[in-house]
Amino acid sequence: SGTNIVASMVVFEDGLPRKDQYRRFSIPESADDTESLYRVLGRRLAYLREPLEETALDEGQAPTKRKFAYPPQLLIVDGGQPQVAAAQRALDEAGVTGIRLCGIAKRLEEIWLPDSDYPVILPRNSDALFLIQRIRDENVRVVNEAREQAKNEKNRTSEEVVTTKKTAAEQILS
Repeated sequence: SGTNIVASMVVFEDGLPRKDQYRRFSIPESADDTESLYRVLGRRLAYLREPLEETALDEGQAPTKRKFAYPPQLLIVDGGQPQVAAAQRALDEAGVTGIRLCGIAKRLEEIWLPDSDYPVILPRNSDALFLIQRIRDENVRVVNEAREQAKNEKNRTSEEVVTTKKTAAEQILS
């Protein structure tokens, strides 16, 4: 629970990161990480409910689609059974179908599926596990970067306020 929570989303296509598709989300207040996850996914899934907009730059050129115009084939959440349940709730409420969902719990690198009482344990040397870990780790890197940036912005604002107050006090004393 807390305020000023930062979340992130990374996109991989064909096993490679699509950094131009990465997004950071600011959540002013949340009860816990499952609520934060639900809210972030609600924002992301809203794009899938909007009609596709295609624009051709010049006659004869292929139209370009706006970002997030197509659904992912797989949605991976960082966490176990509670986080997967929150993600499934967001998918259900958005009315989005055809997206597979799983979560990866860090402690034992367990793969959790919706409505499953037990995790899937992939072999440690599995290429599938390696890719899921790589995607999760990239998301953790992006969210940590976003947290650091938000922290630096907050500190910079605090320093500006202190400097302004100090300057005003110095003016009164002189």
